[in-house]
Amino acid sequence: MNASVFRHFQAFHGSVDPEFSVDYIGVKVRWEYTKAVPSLIDPSKPIPPMAPHEEYFEWLDLLEAVHDAERQFTMLELGANWGRWGLRGALAARQRGLAIRVGFAEPEPVHLRWLEQTIADNGLSDDEAVIYPGLISDSEDVVPFIIRMGDESIEDDPRLWTGQHRATDRSARPEVISASAIDDAYAADYEGFAVLRFPNGSLAIEVPQFTLSAILAEYERVDLIDMDVQGEEARIVAEGLPALNAKVRRLHIGTHGRAIEDSLKKTLTAAGWILVRDYACHSRQPTEYGMMDFVDGVQSWINPALHPRFAGVSPADVEEQEDSVSIPLELLKRSGESVLAWHAEGMSLITVPRLYSFGAYLPFELPDFGTDAVTVEVAINVEKGEIGVGWFDPDRKDWVSRETAMLGKSTVQLVVPANSPGQLIIDNRSADGPSHVIIEAITMLPGGEQ
Repeated sequence: MNASVFRHFQAFHGSVDPEFSVDYIGVKVRWEYTKAVPSLIDPSKPIPPMAPHEEYFEWLDLLEAVHDAERQFTMLELGANWGRWGLRGALAARQRGLAIRVGFAEPEPVHLRWLEQTIADNGLSDDEAVIYPGLISDSEDVVPFIIRMGDESIEDDPRLWTGQHRATDRSARPEVISASAIDDAYAADYEGFAVLRFPNGSLAIEVPQFTLSAILAEYERVDLIDMDVQGEEARIVAEGLPALNAKVRRLHIGTHGRAIEDSLKKTLTAAGWILVRDYACHSRQPTEYGMMDFVDGVQSWINPALHPRFAGVSPADVEEQEDSVSIPLELLKRSGESVLAWHAEGMSLITVPRLYSFGAYLPFELPDFGTDAVTVEVAINVEKGEIGVGWFDPDRKDWVSRETAMLGKSTVQLVVPANSPGQLIIDNRSADGPSHVIIEAITMLPGGEQ
């Protein structure tokens, strides 16, 4: 079953020129640029993105970002290849009648040629699409960029290998080689670039390197940055953090190492960003859509300072008593749209506007009662729709406890291990539109049967 955000977009239907493949949202790409086998796919019947696959979460982040955009959808795709995610965002935004501005950063010259052609094939104008022909990292420079690994077991066809990356061993000195010293797959002027050879046999070219700060200086607001940058992600985020905080609503990051993943969490969490999806690279993990294998990891981040549906709640001033902890309702405030408002009686009304993975994200810290478990009681009044109330543990990447509340007043009890990190999540479980719920009280009590 697909996530509900897909309901807001129309799948492509129609005829396609035989030289093109077309995807769910209508992006068309020439067969010669892809790994796909034309004879196995009917291009007139695109297959909707389906779990389980790590890219399913990339679709969710993309379509949610488009759905939340206002008047204009602005996106950056860093590590663009032929531009599939930026183009998907552009065509999804077209369906919603939004203006479009998408920036594509890509250093590999063959991929750049494909990117220019695919942008033209999908009808984006010069005002709608801009290309940054280089690497993104933490400094502006000209750097060696690996186009073929020294290990002959690694495929180096640009259609089949997208792991090209900055040369990391700067102490190794490459030499310029001639056409006679290289096989037929490469020439001394690879796409117009002189070819360098490292002592380990890897081949490289020199490409410009940009910083995220410099690119973001050209934009007022960015709805989504999609990042697949082969190990540069932590450096990029650290360098560009002030601009990210000021201008960017959402990040989708493909991760390439556990140390990188830990660094991203430390940097972005300290800056107040909310980690909404977190799956480590090279792992097999349970998700709400079933078990999935992850080659690249997935981190999805929301900037609550700029996102109208998320509140950066930090309830430090809780009222502690001997036998319970009460969360003051004044802490349940949101910025931006009137997603959460006050009732005259002093109660809190949450309107969860869309059927998404979750609506209100409330990162409470569990009190230390000296017990093995804590019971979280949420007294609510569902005025419309159907509401889910749950405790989600980001370390386990799973629900610790989750209940559904129907129309009327009820008290939902969630029993949570005392040492469990996590968030209280209030989400819309109704497929018929927005749900409305009054939060009357949130109380934490010692103990409870798990």
